[in-house]
Amino acid sequence: MNNSTQLTGRAIAVALIVACALSIAPPARAALTREVVATGFSSPVHVTAPPGDTDRLFVVQRGGLIRIIDLNTNTILATPFLNVNSSPNTNVVTTGEGGLLSLAFHPEYATNGFMFVYYTTNLPVTGFTTRVSRFTVTGNPDIADPASESIFFELDQPFTNHNGGMVAFRPGDANHYLYIGLGDGGSGCDPFLYGQNLTSKLGKMLRINVDSGPSGDLQNPFAPPSNPFVGIAGDDLIWNLGLRNPFRFSFDRLTADLYIGDVGQDTREEISFEPANSPGGRNFGWNAREGTIAAPCSPVSPTLPGMINPIHDYDHNGSGASVSGGNVYRGTQYGSFYGRYFFADFVTGQVWSFVRTGPAITDLQEHTAALNPGGANIPGFGEDGNGELYIIEFSGTVSHITDPASSMVDLDGDLLADIYETNTGIFVSPTDAGCDPTDPDTDDDGVQDGTEVSLGTDPNDPFDFPNLPAAAQWLLFSMAVALVAALSAWRLRRARRRSANQ
Repeated sequence: MNNSTQLTGRAIAVALIVACALSIAPPARAALTREVVATGFSSPVHVTAPPGDTDRLFVVQRGGLIRIIDLNTNTILATPFLNVNSSPNTNVVTTGEGGLLSLAFHPEYATNGFMFVYYTTNLPVTGFTTRVSRFTVTGNPDIADPASESIFFELDQPFTNHNGGMVAFRPGDANHYLYIGLGDGGSGCDPFLYGQNLTSKLGKMLRINVDSGPSGDLQNPFAPPSNPFVGIAGDDLIWNLGLRNPFRFSFDRLTADLYIGDVGQDTREEISFEPANSPGGRNFGWNAREGTIAAPCSPVSPTLPGMINPIHDYDHNGSGASVSGGNVYRGTQYGSFYGRYFFADFVTGQVWSFVRTGPAITDLQEHTAALNPGGANIPGFGEDGNGELYIIEFSGTVSHITDPASSMVDLDGDLLADIYETNTGIFVSPTDAGCDPTDPDTDDDGVQDGTEVSLGTDPNDPFDFPNLPAAAQWLLFSMAVALVAALSAWRLRRARRRSANQ
């Protein structure tokens, strides 16, 4: 091989290094599919799992049962985990949109055995009533004690629709506050204007302190002192307001951001958003606004100060009629849809996902053909202990959302697949780089782990790359590449002149 060929190859190699280091390919579209995990449930509405439990998935049936799927065998355990109807207090009532609607395991469930459920019942004085209760697991981890019910919250409902129905704990909250989603009381168009009424709990997201136990006043459980309306005008339990029917909401298990699927009236369906660092008190607009427009049936001004538009909404012109909020995928099996928020429409069965980028969404995709080919009613989604995502068919089936073509997960987005990063034990690989798959810059030197590996520097050594701001590092690197390229070009010209003179 002559000098000219060697120098040309070197220049090409330099160009390839620059291209790899400075470019990021756009994410490929996921080839999603569903794998049926179990079927035969009666009106399932919610699935979840206790923190750290990777072997079981708990399925909430609207009629009052909670069943367990053994994820190792994909079989349903014969004995229900809990029958709320066996509680000595009362029975679950499924009138209208009521029923047993959700389950939330206490963050310390492994040690205290507590779980919370949301259901509706009929009481002699108040009639149709929302109730949030705590139950306790028995000595058998697959069976809860129905007689252990401790009622934390009750609220009478003026109508049997727009009940909300979701309870959940925010990830990383050391205080273990429980969030409760309540609709506006029902009928249509919020006839009592509860959505914007700070003295009513209806049409709100509530936040209560469950670790202090029942307060003795079922309509007023203990309020966290940091709730936004404590000590000022407004109900102490209110966290957010302006919701019509937040049937399904969820927290991103990585960021703790809140996503709310708020069912619309006749025109718009919406996904509202609250960042994890919010102090609460957000006004999502109902009944002044429906999605991003003025509510057509409302007498309330659509320009009230402080109202926050949803990050996404859609109309009823062929796109659905009742949104079912979902979850952000944070599992460890599929990198192609990691970080995407999935949601559906209960009426049409359509399924979509998007990526949130700041206050906006990007890359909205529809997955109906892949994830709901039969057009079933979809009441929601749920996660197992590993963050894997499941889609629920109201007709009785629970399926795992998968992408057979995707297996390279990059949890921290540092351009280095997690199978090459093992400090937290998520994956193990013989070509282990020894860095943290949940930290994009393990050695805190300002350069992503994947970039360091591509450049041949140690992602665990902060002194193996200049500890400069990223912009400065790329400037120096670009200057060095330009210098090498110029030197290579000069050598190439010199070699050609020598060859011509021979």
